Amino acid sequence: MGSTVARLIPCYAIVRRGQGEIYRTLKADLEEPEVVEVIWDRRVGERRRSRETCGHERRRRERRGPAPEMWFTFGFLVAAQASRPQTT
Repeated sequence: MGSTVARLIPCYAIVRRGQGEIYRTLKADLEEPEVVEVIWDRRVGERRRSRETCGHERRRRERRGPAPEMWFTFGFLVAAQASRPQTT
């Protein structure tokens, strides 16, 4: 029998603004260097403007989908980090 090695995928725990207790709890209990980084949601308000302000819209469809239920239920979500180059 061979041994199994768990491969952890580096990820972010992104916390909604105003959820200070959740941020502190995740930071203390979950954050681990090279595996999980707890960060605040950087967005401030809605950046998109109405279509009337733009003369020609190049996008064919809306790119953003609805926010996951976890965002509203738990106040954070988890997303994989972009792959990092390997150092030798």
